[in-house]
Amino acid sequence: METKYLWYASYGSNLSRDRFMCYIVGGKPKNSSKIEKGCADKTEPKDDRPHRIKHALYFARTSKKWNNGGSCILSVKHDENKTTFGRKFLITVEQFLDIVSQNNGVENTQINFEEVIDKGSKSINKSLSGNILYLGDEDGYPIFTFTSHFDETEFRRPDILYLATIGSGVKETFKMTTEEVTNYFMDLDGVKQNYTKKDLLKQLSEKI
Repeated sequence: METKYLWYASYGSNLSRDRFMCYIVGGKPKNSSKIEKGCADKTEPKDDRPHRIKHALYFARTSKKWNNGGSCILSVKHDENKTTFGRKFLITVEQFLDIVSQNNGVENTQINFEEVIDKGSKSINKSLSGNILYLGDEDGYPIFTFTSHFDETEFRRPDILYLATIGSGVKETFKMTTEEVTNYFMDLDGVKQNYTKKDLLKQLSEKI
């Protein structure tokens, strides 16, 4: 790409700026036992903004990081009837490559961004989040995220601490109430099959 910068669109635990910054500067995110090494370039994002992603969000597979509950996964399919609450950070291309590497547990990630833009998505490794997804452009910069290689059909209950971490980021980004965050979660596969609204609201109210 001609630009040095791009938007990274987060939709899970990285909605929290403090948590996301651990992937930039290094450190241990809240509620995590893992110390992230950060990017080679530790410069703060040039900008960050709320971002409504027109792809479904759901929970599937197993996340060892979150007590073996379901992982937060963004559907690879664009759907105008679905809205995932995200947050995009304007960072360098090199920072994005480092962040993809950290989140996938790999080294020296390389991405052909022009091919991703042309095809809409491209798998770069076999990790759960090894599929780079193109979400359009804003202010002259392309928007990318990473997700699963294909949509899962078997959903899994997410750990409540994981939901609280994501929910804190949603509240921070969109200035929502805990009840509004609960309503958002109750529409998501993996959550709606395994929680009641009353129970989820109670637990989230104690944690976020």
